[in-house]
Amino acid sequence: MVGERNSEPGDLRVFDVNGASTLLRGVIDGHTHDLYNLQDLAVTSDGSMVISAFGSPYRFDAWDTTSLTKSRTYDPEQTDPGFPVAVAVSPEGAHVAGGWKLGTAQGIALYDTAATTTTYATDNPAGEVVRGSIAFSGRDVFGVLRESSTNRLYLWRLEGATAQGSTLTLTAPSAATALEPLTVTGRLTLADGSAPGAQPLVVTRQMAKWHQHDAPRCDNRGRRYLHYHRHPIGRRGDQL
Repeated sequence: MVGERNSEPGDLRVFDVNGASTLLRGVIDGHTHDLYNLQDLAVTSDGSMVISAFGSPYRFDAWDTTSLTKSRTYDPEQTDPGFPVAVAVSPEGAHVAGGWKLGTAQGIALYDTAATTTTYATDNPAGEVVRGSIAFSGRDVFGVLRESSTNRLYLWRLEGATAQGSTLTLTAPSAATALEPLTVTGRLTLADGSAPGAQPLVVTRQMAKWHQHDAPRCDNRGRRYLHYHRHPIGRRGDQL
């Protein structure tokens, strides 16, 4: 699949490279499909589909490389967060990752390749997503960010972005004793409604700390003392 960046309109050409010579299979006409300002392309591992990221329209489109027709759309215009700047397909073909930009807001969204539903989305912490910089590695997704004021580049890791969503419901006793074992029962349900069965669960909780006030105080007899108060610093979270 070949396309020319920043062309208006932007055509996509599909070539068969299996033979001794390269064979042009056909052209996806940019004028017919209103395709402008190509940013990135991603081809599935089996070569059956290509995902395009055009600046206009504001969406990621999937094209059948045999029929040269549009088969799916990710992030249609009525719900899009901005215009696409990068796209990638996971090695097994189950996920599509798209980078987008809208003014000062930028981010990466993940989609189910077949269902086209959004499975994960987040804004980036600094800078803009660099065009064509998204890649998959295991369950993680990586992108490169550029800070506009300094042109400094950052590697952005979205840890576990392709992991399936789930809901964890826990039931604990109404009272318990500190530092003694506590039994909690619960149920883990995946996003599709199925239950994966018994799973190991690690719970980490930080206890409250005592903090000193900045200035010493005096009691009614004029004796100075340091006043402390307990400040709960919260829990770090449950990890499954």
